Parts: sequence; C-alpha cells; structure tokens
Amino acid sequence: FELGRRNSSELLRRHRDASSGAWRAVAARAAVANEQGPLRRKLFADPDERVRRAALRAALDARSSDDLESALEAARLDPDLVNRGHATRTVGAIGGERAVLALRDHWVSADEPTRITIIDAWAMPAAYRAGGEHELVTLTENRQGMLAIAAADALVRSRGRFAGSGVATLLRAIGQGTEAERRLAIRLAPFSDKDVVAAIEKATKDADKEVKVIALARLAGDDAHKKKALEGLRELAKKDDELGLQARAALAAAGDAGVQKQLVDLLGSPKAHTRTVAAQGLLALGDYQKAATALADDDPGVRTAVACAVLAARD
Repeated sequence: FELGRRNSSELLRRHRDASSGAWRAVAARAAVANEQGPLRRKLFADPDERVRRAALRAALDARSSDDLESALEAARLDPDLVNRGHATRTVGAIGGERAVLALRDHWVSADEPTRITIIDAWAMPAAYRAGGEHELVTLTENRQGMLAIAAADALVRSRGRFAGSGVATLLRAIGQGTEAERRLAIRLAPFSDKDVVAAIEKATKDADKEVKVIALARLAGDDAHKKKALEGLRELAKKDDELGLQARAALAAAGDAGVQKQLVDLLGSPKAHTRTVAAQGLLALGDYQKAATALADDDPGVRTAVACAVLAARD
C-alpha cells in the first residue's frame, strides 16, 4: 500500500474485521479516504497498538478536520509513546486555530520529548499559518535549551519572516549552549548563512572534543571545507574511544574510503553500539556485503538499526 501497489478499498474489504491485529493494521493504514473517517476514528481506540498506529498514520495522510478531536484525545491518552507522537503530528497536519491552541494546552503537562513533537506539529503548514508560527517565535524568545533549538530549527525550515530569528537562536546555542545543545545546533544550523559557517569553523578549534568532531563532520559535507575537515577527522579517528568512533562515522558519511578497514574491524567489537555505527558507516561507503553481516548480529537492536539503515540507503 505504501508503494502504491495495493488498492485501499480491497485492503479494507479483506482485513477490516480480521481477528489478527497485524491484518487489521493493514486495513487501518488503507483508511485514508474522507468517507472512511468513521472507521479510522474507531480504529484509533483499537486494543492493538499496531492498529491504532496505522489508523493515526492514515489520518496524518487524510488531514480531515473530522479527525481532529479524536486525534487530540489520542495525543493525550494513547498508552503508546509512538502512537501519541503520530497523533500529535496528525493534529498539526490538520491544523487550524483549534489545533494550535489545543496543543498549547497539551504542552503544559507534557514531558520534553512530547514538547518537541508538539513543536514539529506547530511547524506543519496548516498549524503554522493558524498560530503555530507565533508559538514557535515565543519559544525562541523565552526559552533556552533543546526546546528553543527545536523551535528555531522549525522557523528556519519554514523560510518565513522569522527564519532569521531562528538562525540567531541557533548561533547563540553554538556559542553558548551546553555540549549537547551546541552539537545539535551545529547539526541544524543552515550552512547557507555565512555567520553559521564562521561559528562552525570556530567550533572546529574548540577545547570540547565532542563539539569539535561534530563541527568537523558538518564542514566535511561542504566541498569548500572538506579537505581540511577530513584531515581533522582522521586525526581524531586515531583514538580508540567514543570520540574516535564518531570521527570514523563522520569520515564514512563524507565518503572517505580510507576508514573502511577500521569499520570492518569494529564489526567484531563487544559493544553493540560500536557494531551498529560500524555497519552504518560501511553502508555509507557502499560496502553492503560487509555491512550485511550485522543483520545476523546477536543483538536485536543492532539487527533492527542496520536493517533500517539498509532500507534507507536503498531508498
């Protein structure tokens, strides 16, 4: 269905009343037409979390105002975190003043991951035009930390009248934030802005090596800065620690084949995280044969992460 190779009506007819939650989820995902709204909303409350998730994804595609109240309820009450995230984004996709204000009410009692999802929802076009922009600007002006960075990124991506305010917030985070905030801001700040480029170049000389490696990785993606950035990453990659691992991953992402052997060797690491990063790096270099060995890893987390990376690379 996702690939457009199955008819939604056929899937609904065959599976809407299936005893298997997995097959009901197929029907729920296909319920994207306006006339299927009542069924979609009924499935928001299905006992199987897979069915609820599929119905919410269908609602995200449908963007029907009739789904709004049910999606808001799911955003607050669904027992599954992922489903609550899908519901929150569905509210943003439907948009309108009611959606924006309801998300503001939800914000009051939400944890930080949920608040970041609400920021994503406010940034969706239908919500952005109906007051989401105001909410994002308010956050960048009155908040600090990850929430302000996420709001700033949303403003930059909108390319609207407040994009410059978003850039300014990201620049402040690069220069003055915590290590985690600086790393995130370096990843998100638009490279088209000359002040951002200067700030990232300055960060490559930072005493904080974690900040330094992410700054070098960002510069390695730009032709004008690539050569020098790769030199810095190669030096850091000599270290046998997490910093060295990050540097190797950045080299692979930049297409530096010189790191290939190191990544192959790391596939045998006792640490699951290291094996995952190594396999993902090999995929970035196009070495599917070596990376595929991680699909048989003993750790299910490694297998899943690498499988997702394979699909993304082949997309």
